[in-house]
Amino acid sequence: MVKVSFQAKILSLLSDVTDASLRVQVMSTMNLFRDALSRGVDESEVLRDIIDVVYTVLDFKDPFLDPEAKRAKAEEIARDLLRAMKMEIMHKRTLGRMRERLGLGAPTI
Repeated sequence: MVKVSFQAKILSLLSDVTDASLRVQVMSTMNLFRDALSRGVDESEVLRDIIDVVYTVLDFKDPFLDPEAKRAKAEEIARDLLRAMKMEIMHKRTLGRMRERLGLGAPTI
């Protein structure tokens, strides 16, 4: 199984969406959910909110898809996004701890 980054998963969800403002709004919202999760917001709350956003995107992309099928697909995509968020959070925390231990400080850009 190939692991895909959190951002790549969002872009995949938005692949058929041509409205640039909608793409930016969804990406910003997903980043907000990731940040909330990293700051301790309950995972089930974040998942519920992700499902709502994904359902809305799917509804925008395919308004004639059966609502039950759309909900099931939204839940599957949302769980996948949540796993990717958690992996990214874990990576950032681990990187931060290693920088501290090695005395490297904050990265300079």
